[in-house]
Amino acid sequence: MRRAYIAILAFLLGAVGSPARSGETPEAVRDFQVLTPRPFGYAIGDLIRQKLIVDVDRSAVLDRNSIPNDRINRWLEVREAKVTEEERGDLRRYVIELAYQTFYAPLEVKNLAIPAFNLVFNQNGDAFQLEVPNWVFTTAPIRELSVLREEGLEPMRPDLSPVLADGNGPRLRLSFAMVVGGGACLYLAYLYGYLPWQQRGRHFRAAYRSLRTLNRAAQTSDYAAAYTAVHRAFNGVYGQPLFSERLEAFFEENPAFRPLRAEIEAFFASSYEFFFSERGKETSREGESGSEGGPSGEGEGTAFSMSRLLRLCRDCYDIERTLR
Repeated sequence: MRRAYIAILAFLLGAVGSPARSGETPEAVRDFQVLTPRPFGYAIGDLIRQKLIVDVDRSAVLDRNSIPNDRINRWLEVREAKVTEEERGDLRRYVIELAYQTFYAPLEVKNLAIPAFNLVFNQNGDAFQLEVPNWVFTTAPIRELSVLREEGLEPMRPDLSPVLADGNGPRLRLSFAMVVGGGACLYLAYLYGYLPWQQRGRHFRAAYRSLRTLNRAAQTSDYAAAYTAVHRAFNGVYGQPLFSERLEAFFEENPAFRPLRAEIEAFFASSYEFFFSERGKETSREGESGSEGGPSGEGEGTAFSMSRLLRLCRDCYDIERTLR
């Protein structure tokens, strides 16, 4: 009788069932993979990434609060937890990516472990757990070991210093560019006659500036100043006072001005008429009294206008710049 009672009690306990032992996989879990990196070569501050791939029945839903997402202990912390869910027919796949960071500073190479934890799933109102096993790895110190100093051994060597970039190349290229640019500027100044020791074209350049000043200032009545400025330029090129009687000698010494011979001779004839003829004197007096004759228009007492004088000065300036 006693034996029968014990047999009945054992049958009832077996019918109720016992909780799943550690490492057992629930029936709703079709596949479970734990992908881990290398288990060695870690130091303080390193990140350890772990990937979990779980295939369960489509009716099973992961409780995401069961995924660690904060500090695990005093030296281990979860820095990132990413979950990807995908349905495949009658299966549901979860890809869980975890990034742990270790803050353990060992004095020698030591074994550590990421603790195991349970993933909780809900299925048809019931809950079951899937255990993720612990993972062992080794960590090493990043500073000199005390045992090395005590035994007189060679301490750890520091990291190799980074190689500094050579700055001579850019400096040489910059210097070369500055030399080329400076040479180009000097050559342009030489072509345009702007060098202090050169001053090519300075005589007619000064006359041209004087005429432009008179024209902008509306001093069109000062025809004598306009003529005088141009004469001063011819005197400077010739090296002495130049009159109409010496024009032939001027063209022989300066053959570059021969293309402008007709215009230059016309200028000297107009200047002689302005300064020495009675008509020119009347024009000069009218200009001094404020009349509108003179170089601004064609001029009643002269054949040269201000625009014609400016054009003559500009052409002579272009020629004077080519003289050696």
